[in-house]
Parts: sequence; structure tokens; C-alpha cells
Amino acid sequence: MAVLMTTSTYAATFQMTAPSSNDNLQLNSQFIIKWTSSDKTNNLKLILRRNGALVGNIVENLPVSTLSYNLTVGKYLGGTASPGSGYTIHGQTMNNGPYADSSAFTISGGAVPSH
Repeated sequence: MAVLMTTSTYAATFQMTAPSSNDNLQLNSQFIIKWTSSDKTNNLKLILRRNGALVGNIVENLPVSTLSYNLTVGKYLGGTASPGSGYTIHGQTMNNGPYADSSAFTISGGAVPSH
């Protein structure tokens, strides 16, 4: 008698849903970053990128199950981004599991405040 063994792997899904394509966000205003995920147990990091290059981490160790984060537009750990286009939010679980990028958006507004 032959026994057929099969295995299945569960791949968690993760998708950034906001900001959306061509959003124009005002520097220092409040904006809610949103995502969906089939993984409700891990933590997440959100990273600000511009034209694919790292700008800075926005937040780390955020429970993925929250499904949103209230962002002060342009703020990241250690600084403030300059107004401009080509920004995305990269979301990734802390265990280097599923990841996704938001659509590109623009940060508009005045000069970056001096520190």
C-alpha cells in the first residue's frame, strides 16, 4: 500500500492600501497609513522611501493586526523628509516575511523645519 504524503505551505499575504496612487499629502499633516494582512501575529516596520531609496524608518515593532498607523506626513525616526514626489511606504514584517510597497505619493508643503 502506497501512502501519498503532501505538504502545503501557508504564505501570508500583505498589501499596502493607503496612501493611494498620486495622493498629495501635506507636510506635517496627519495621514492614516493602511494595509491588509492575513498574518495577524507578527510585528511590522514601516519605511519611507523616495524613488526606491531609503529615507528612514517610520515605526518598528507595530502589531500587524492594527491594520493602520497614524502618520505625521514626512516624519520618520530621526528626521523629516523634504517636499517632493516619488515617495512610497514600504511595509514589512519584522521577521522579514511578507512585504509590500504603497503606491507613489507626493509630499507637498513648506520648508522642512530646522532642528
